[in-house]
Formats: sequence, structure tokens, C-alpha cells
Amino acid sequence: MKKRLLCLSVLLGGMILSSVSTVSASEMQYDSSSEAQYDLFTGYSEDEKVLELPNGGYLIGEAELVDATSFNELTQDYDIVYESYNSKTDPNAITVAEAKEDILEEIANNENAVEPRHGGSNIPDITKNTIILKNNGSYSSTNFYGSGWQFSRYAFLSESSTGDYLLWSAIIDSGVVGSANQAIETKQASNQGIIQAQGTAVYPGAPQYVTRGRNPMIFYSYNPAANSQFKVENR
Repeated sequence: MKKRLLCLSVLLGGMILSSVSTVSASEMQYDSSSEAQYDLFTGYSEDEKVLELPNGGYLIGEAELVDATSFNELTQDYDIVYESYNSKTDPNAITVAEAKEDILEEIANNENAVEPRHGGSNIPDITKNTIILKNNGSYSSTNFYGSGWQFSRYAFLSESSTGDYLLWSAIIDSGVVGSANQAIETKQASNQGIIQAQGTAVYPGAPQYVTRGRNPMIFYSYNPAANSQFKVENR
């Protein structure tokens, strides 16, 4: 069943990538107020363990923090692995119920804040901040907002043995998924007054399977609404 799902996802992803290469800011605008109650942890029980990562966001399952440029074609693995994470066994993990409380508290405490929480104006360094999501692993960001282009603090890849596609969801506001080069091109264009994104648009309520081969993927959004979030899954 999973193989059938993956084949369908690859086909759909190919259509998306061939038809969406450049996204203007106006195309990204989306009335997503009805999506405000979207649950980052849909499908998981309240007592499922989640792990908050050092740069923010919550991991369910297993992942590695790697240097994305150290991929070894012979071993199909990474020569430089900084950390290994497992939400089921890490003593610092908390439950889904506790994570939800933390997110609600953060929303309340930062209702009038203008500084970004999870997002930032800097593109993540793929040699230091690339997360490899293992099979069935998922990452949910904390609140993602700010002025101008905001970029995720991690780049993401799937475990090589599970294929190259990851499932991306935008929550409250839309965003774009692209490679590091596409993120750089988007930021450089913005510095010249051109608000146009390179990448694949992801809208609230419409998760997308996206791949850039073995190039790490980054989530970014222009002037994201307060308390926006994103989710990326390897399934």
C-alpha cells in the first residue's frame, strides 16, 4: 500500500515541479483563517513523545543532523553526522499534549511580537543545519512569522533509502519549498526589490510532496501571518 502511495506522490510531485518554478508574492496570498485550528500533530495520540530541537520545532520519530555536502555515494549515507535524535527514547522528550500547551502559550506570549520565532531572515547553512528525517519521521515548526522573507532554521532531506520526496504542509499562511540555491535566488531578488519566489508553492489545507533530489529543501514565506507554521513528513 505504501509503495502505491509513493508512486502516486512522485507522479503528482513531478507535475507540480514541472508547472511551478516561479511563484510571485501575490500568488502566495491565501485566506487561511479557517485553517487556524489545523493540528500540527494530527494522527498522533496525546501521549506520543515529541522532541523539541535546538533551533526550534518538534520532531516525532528519528532524525539526524548532518552536513548535507558529506553525502557518500558509495555508502548512500552521510560521512558527517553531528547529532542523532529519537523522540521515543530521548529523556528530554515531552508528550504531544505538553507540546500543544507550549505552542498555545507561545502564541499568547507573542501575540503582539514582530520578531520571527521559528523563521529568520537568514537561509540555513546546509553544512550545519540539515535534518535527515528517517522513515515515518515528522518535523513541526513552532510559530513562523516576521517581516520580509522568512526561512526555516533547518533544511530537510529524507533518509536516502526511503526515496527523495517529503510531504510539506503550510499552516495559517502559505509558503514555498525550494533548494538552498532557490532560496538564495529568492532572497537576492528581494534585495533588488523583486518579490518573486523560486520553488514550489504550498498552501494551507493542501499538503504537497516535493523533492529536489538529494539537495536539501528549505521552507520560506514572505511576510507570513502571525503564528503561521509548517510541517514536513517522511511518509
